[in-house]
Amino acid sequence: MDDKFVSPWSTGLDPATGVWISPADAARVERWNSRLPLGDPRRVILVTSGGHPVMPGQWSGDPSSAPVVLLLLNPSYGPRTEDIYEGGPPEALYHLCLNAMGHWDATYPNPWLHPVLRSREPWCSSVVFGALHRQLQDDGWEAEAAWQRISQRVAVLELSPWPSHKWGDGAWVSTCQVSVDLARRAMSDPGRLALLGRGESEWKSAGLLDADVLPKSRGVRSHQCRLTRGNFPEAWDRLLSLVEDDHA
Repeated sequence: MDDKFVSPWSTGLDPATGVWISPADAARVERWNSRLPLGDPRRVILVTSGGHPVMPGQWSGDPSSAPVVLLLLNPSYGPRTEDIYEGGPPEALYHLCLNAMGHWDATYPNPWLHPVLRSREPWCSSVVFGALHRQLQDDGWEAEAAWQRISQRVAVLELSPWPSHKWGDGAWVSTCQVSVDLARRAMSDPGRLALLGRGESEWKSAGLLDADVLPKSRGVRSHQCRLTRGNFPEAWDRLLSLVEDDHA
């Protein structure tokens, strides 16, 4: 991979199709969804119930340079996410778009930790990063400065860019290889830390054969993605040092 990472969606959605996903991947996802009943949680979500195109969520933050990268499977998607697309403020969609295109906001590279999105969809801030944020506050960080620091120093890297309520084979798309390459890049850099939150077998199937050597979350089910000392006891101190770094 070149030193300068370029997002597959750097130019935005395809004006010819009106969606972000490539035609080839869209055809595959549609074949998968057509085999499943409407309520099946494995259905992959490409558009909202109102027909708005869902942006790829392959990462939250800059996975090409963040000191810490947390590997998960695919983005979460719930009623609050839907509300953002259907009637949320333009600023919220703007930050999601920047993230997808790889043109990250310098203060909040992870858009879900920006105040405008954090207040509307708190899953990322409360579930994934809640304990880490509390730790930074205990260490003397002001609350909003702590959110900014986490956003700048930790990136979430999903194997697939497209959400579903439960992982299924339909989430496999061509850009999964981009995540594998980004994960390898983080793993090969001694100054960075890659953590496996969930999906060891899926990451290995995608080509990240050394996924089993990564610090792996000890959490179960929905708790796997939480950055806590209990989930990552052997990596917690290094995680904190990489996040807090030059904080006095």
